[in-house]
Amino acid sequence: MKSHSRGHAEPPRQRVNFPVHPIETHDVELDVPEGLEVKTPDQTTIEVSGIDKQAVGQFAAEVRRWRKPEPYKGKGIKYRGEYIFRKEGKKK
Repeated sequence: MKSHSRGHAEPPRQRVNFPVHPIETHDVELDVPEGLEVKTPDQTTIEVSGIDKQAVGQFAAEVRRWRKPEPYKGKGIKYRGEYIFRKEGKKK
């Protein structure tokens, strides 16, 4: 922790740590901006909440950037209620 000239320590920042892919060897760690709260009620859900709607959307977009939904299997990080247009695979 950094200390200011008066000797006060900065409060610890909240970090969110989540696996990008089951095969990956490292997890992604992101600093949660002030005013936002991140909860993980279960293994497949990340809830971002806060007063500033723009900041909530920006942080959710940063989380989603690591694993966008793909159209063939529908895997990835999706917003609640989002419909992923599914594509058909190769035809023989």
